[in-house]
Amino acid sequence: KRDLLKFGIDAQRIVVAPPGTDTVKFCPDFSNKKEKLIIHVGRLKRYKSTDHLLLATKILLKKRKDFKVKILGDGDDLPRLKALNAKLGLENFVQFTGFITEAEKIETYQRAALLVENSIKEGWGLIVMEANACGTPVVAARVPGLVDSVIENKTGFFYEYGNIEELAQKIERLLDDEALRDGMAKNGVEWANQLTWDKTARMMMQAIEKTIQRK
Repeated sequence: KRDLLKFGIDAQRIVVAPPGTDTVKFCPDFSNKKEKLIIHVGRLKRYKSTDHLLLATKILLKKRKDFKVKILGDGDDLPRLKALNAKLGLENFVQFTGFITEAEKIETYQRAALLVENSIKEGWGLIVMEANACGTPVVAARVPGLVDSVIENKTGFFYEYGNIEELAQKIERLLDDEALRDGMAKNGVEWANQLTWDKTARMMMQAIEKTIQRK
């Protein structure tokens, strides 16, 4: 909406309808205990800044070795990321899965302690909402899109984009505080369940009907 306003579009003619989440498919599995697993999910594009997670992992490993990182997905940034991973000596702690099935993705969400989203900009943050729906809190860059899908200190933490030290600190805080993770997990499930595709469809339909009536 802010981008459209910059182009001079009348604010009264803009309706923001957040994407929904399929909370039947994306849901928590409380039968299994969460692992100290940090995940990144999605297309591996340079603007997604997944290298921030690798750099933060290197910082964390100077103090602890009780966690693993799993990067799910494929993309043209994968060769660069693998090269950086090797340069940093992270092969024993970071796994690149490549493309995986939807079922594998959901199962990983359910097991993970937290999701990290490093992108420089997003339209919304579908991955964030999928993680929340599965009871997984997030650490995300404070950037357009993600500032709307993450509720700070409730469903996750923000870090200032590019501040790798802060990213590492926020990850470590969630790794160390199980009660905090559990609270954010419950908040995340509640948040995701408020944003259904049915609700999005109703908002779109109302916007369409209002536009037709205006004509």
